[in-house]
Amino acid sequence: MKKFLILLIFCFPFSILFAAPENEAVPSSERSRWDIIWRSAVVPGWGLIHAGETRKGIFAFSTFAIFVALEIQGHKDLEHRNEKYEQSQDILNVYLLQFHSNPDPVTLVTLQAQKEIQHLEYENAAYKSNVKLGLLVLKYLVQLGFANYYGLKWEKGELGNGFRLDVDKDYASLPYQGANSSFASSQRYSLSYSFLF
Repeated sequence: MKKFLILLIFCFPFSILFAAPENEAVPSSERSRWDIIWRSAVVPGWGLIHAGETRKGIFAFSTFAIFVALEIQGHKDLEHRNEKYEQSQDILNVYLLQFHSNPDPVTLVTLQAQKEIQHLEYENAAYKSNVKLGLLVLKYLVQLGFANYYGLKWEKGELGNGFRLDVDKDYASLPYQGANSSFASSQRYSLSYSFLF
């Protein structure tokens, strides 16, 4: 797993070379959200880089890499705690085999307590490792969901931010008390703000 992570970290900057430049838009006829989704499924952030969002793609990849590194560290800690637990269990078993007829109660209680402490530390490390793995999976699914959301917007060309003011004339069938017309026209205003994220 460590070699795979190092390979991803080494090869990821080269994927920027194959991405659409930020200032050049991909023609809308060639846009497909599945391009973003499958790239993001293979390497988180690659799909966003393909869509021209280099900063978002690098952020998605780097946060995913941090979660992978935390999972690797948690797995190593779990293996280390398992070894210590097995060693304490072996020490207790060897002591019981050597002094099975007349064991020292203080030494026996100390070795048993040490074994229980190591077992609790192992269970704590296993819990932390499972939490880190769950966070890694959650991060992967969230970035994949965002890639789907962004891909839909990208495919339709609806990306943008800022205020948008729309003024439309609404020809409603309202009675008008004027001399020249029997229908009134009203104006409808729509003010919206879209966030860029």
